[in-house]
Amino acid sequence: MKNPVNIFMGVWKRLKQSFVSGMIAIIPLLITLVIVKFLAGWAFMVIDPIVRSTDLTSYTGNIEIVAQLIAGAFVVVSLTTLGYISNYKLGKRVRGNILKVVDDIPLFGTVYKTVDQISESFTGGSSRFKEVVLIEFPREGIYSMGLVTNDSPDAMEEAVDKDLETVFIPMSPNPTMGNLIMVERDEYTKLDMKVSKGMKLLLTTGIAFEDDELPAEISNRKLDG
Repeated sequence: MKNPVNIFMGVWKRLKQSFVSGMIAIIPLLITLVIVKFLAGWAFMVIDPIVRSTDLTSYTGNIEIVAQLIAGAFVVVSLTTLGYISNYKLGKRVRGNILKVVDDIPLFGTVYKTVDQISESFTGGSSRFKEVVLIEFPREGIYSMGLVTNDSPDAMEEAVDKDLETVFIPMSPNPTMGNLIMVERDEYTKLDMKVSKGMKLLLTTGIAFEDDELPAEISNRKLDG
């Protein structure tokens, strides 16, 4: 006859394993729902003012959902048209003129330009980031992905009497925030990776990054250095 204690422990172990398996199965769904809810909330922040300001519901028999769908379709078409125009010479010229005006606005211009540059990197467009690098940060033995932005200011190089590079280490999954550090060229490893690929890695926290997208070559110095 089996020991009741052993039977209870066996059942308890199976129940615990089942509970953990259930949690693992439901967590992706919950995260997806949270993201969808956030995006839907953001969308309605844009759509609802359009519905109210145009009194669109009066043209849809006071059916609000129909009015929201029409406003949503208008936003999608407008964004698509704007994107289409911006790919041509005239659109690029207009965008450039707008950026010049924005640059003259204290603080706002700096923030906008930074976010705009990161957005360009996501879409694979032209990027002012020089290259994607791997660097030991925040301490030795831990590697972070960084983006070389420029040579360091002369004042900083003169202070330490070294040639330095400015490296931005973005946070994941929000690459608009991060750390700006100054390092010598031999302190980081250059990766054979496009900036857009690096941004994809950051935005998805590595989940959507396939093995065949990993860097094929590493230069400057070996990781075991």
